Amino acid sequence: SSTERLVTVHGSLFKNRNELSCIITSNNITMEATFVTDSQVLCRVPKGLHPGVYGLSISNNGQDFSETTLDFSVIAPLLVKSIDPVMGSPDTVSIISLEGNNFQYLENLACLVDEKYVVPSHFVNTTSLQCLLPLSVDTGTVSIALILDGVP
Repeated sequence: SSTERLVTVHGSLFKNRNELSCIITSNNITMEATFVTDSQVLCRVPKGLHPGVYGLSISNNGQDFSETTLDFSVIAPLLVKSIDPVMGSPDTVSIISLEGNNFQYLENLACLVDEKYVVPSHFVNTTSLQCLLPLSVDTGTVSIALILDGVP
């Protein structure tokens, strides 16, 4: 995916300097940091980082890192292979089942229906999720996408 992966870090005393940086503490990988405010920094997650939980620290000078380590997770790409039912009446279809790979329970994973309705997803297992179809959805072809933190 070409989507840039960013981690938003909230804290205090961040400085708008070239030396501002983020580091993955478990393997000392330095990530590019973008100053937003003195209480918010964006850390650019490097491509190729394997799924897992990583510790993250911030430095204003590129040498002295915060004592507090924050955890962030990298997940495997979610792959949707099929949708069931593929056809139905809004009067009879209320739940859409998505079959695929790498599904996991994520609090902020939702379904985007017709690019305008965001509905919670229901985790069934690693290969199955369900989405409630909104009553206000138009008849005709309906698009379904998974979004995590508002990003498809």
